Amino acid sequence: MKAKYYPNREVLEAEAGNNASFLWKGLLSARSLVKRGCRWRIVNGCSIDIWLDKWVPGNENFKIKTPTTRLGDSTSVAELIDFEGKCWRVDVLNDHFLPEDRVNILKIPIPRDWGRDERVWGEEKSGDYSVKSAYRLWFNRDEEERGEFYSPANWDRLWKLEIPQKVKIFAWKRVVQRTTKGSEGCPFCNLKETQFHIFQECGWVRRVWRPSPLASMFERGENLTSEEWFCELQEHEPDEQIGRFLVALWFIWDQRNSQLWNKSKMEEWEIMGRASRWIEEYLEAQSPRERTQQAEQTKWAPSTAADFTMTVDAACLQDRGTGLGVVVRDRAGAFRLEAVKRSRRQWDPDLAEAMAVDFGVEIVGRYHFLNSEIQMDCQRVARILRGEQQTQLELGRVYEEIRRKATGLGPVAWSYISRKLNEPAHLVAHTDCGWEREDIWVDSPPSFLVQALQADVMMPSNS
Repeated sequence: MKAKYYPNREVLEAEAGNNASFLWKGLLSARSLVKRGCRWRIVNGCSIDIWLDKWVPGNENFKIKTPTTRLGDSTSVAELIDFEGKCWRVDVLNDHFLPEDRVNILKIPIPRDWGRDERVWGEEKSGDYSVKSAYRLWFNRDEEERGEFYSPANWDRLWKLEIPQKVKIFAWKRVVQRTTKGSEGCPFCNLKETQFHIFQECGWVRRVWRPSPLASMFERGENLTSEEWFCELQEHEPDEQIGRFLVALWFIWDQRNSQLWNKSKMEEWEIMGRASRWIEEYLEAQSPRERTQQAEQTKWAPSTAADFTMTVDAACLQDRGTGLGVVVRDRAGAFRLEAVKRSRRQWDPDLAEAMAVDFGVEIVGRYHFLNSEIQMDCQRVARILRGEQQTQLELGRVYEEIRRKATGLGPVAWSYISRKLNEPAHLVAHTDCGWEREDIWVDSPPSFLVQALQADVMMPSNS
């Protein structure tokens, strides 16, 4: 079919031509819907027009909101990429783009290996086309033309979410039933506090959401009632993401109350990180296997199946970038290496955890720690690396790169440990080693780590 109808172009730009078959005409009739649902996945940016194409996850319709400006002779996304440093050109983004565009662009990982940009299906997080999402897109378009909000809320779905019961009750009372009564003035900005202001309008709340991977879910609520907002999320998001979103709302509500009654609050940048870790710990505790493991193991122990056990962690630091920490011990639990790396880039928590594992794999290869088990305190990352759970499309290449690096290093296992068993790597990730550099200790740990290592390890039994 390609040889006959579009030998030198992409299928989305093909034409019917003369004497086209009934099948080909039928496929072309659905092309407008496919175009509407497609977006670009960045690899080198050369095929993507900054202003015309859909390429920014988190933005409405994946398009840039910044008014068109002239950046140079080319308008391709490649103009925004530092190919040598394999990162975004922050100076160009700061000079030419609105803050909301800039934030969402910086969340997009730059591939380590260059290739051709890819068209993906924007209606699924995996990027894969599905008939269900295509029908939903078509049906929503029909309703939009009539100006109606069609989807009834399925409130039963709320009670089936895997989140703490108090968050479900909060969501039902505050979001669904709208029973929130505001104070005289917002505790964060002193403006009149209403239901809409508390959760959507307040500038402090908007700054909390801005760096979060859930920001696009927050933006869906623009100009919608709380019921419409919840319906919109149900139509477009899986249960896991809705659960995480409601937990984040609960954290914002909790901070509002702390500020109102106790005059204490967390920093804006801390909220989403703590909410993410809280729901992770909750989900881990719901697994009988995890509960048993937590009850039985109160101290870290080296893997019995690997020659080396590496623990990794990431630290998202306010205005200080991201820290990546690695600690390596041998089969007997003896210290072999500690490494810390600091980046100026402020990654969101999901990407930061993945980059910590990536750093760990680099250390495995560099120091020949073959037959290793890499442990992390983010269960979701461990499951993705083991192929047990899908990841968001934009992080897919990061995980592909991690697996590619691990190939040829002998057996590399990925496993989860609780946060309390990962204290040494957590301390290392918070160590200040200077921008864009590494500090590495081999055989002898740094002084700040000695006590944590001695308190942490539980030696394997000799029996």
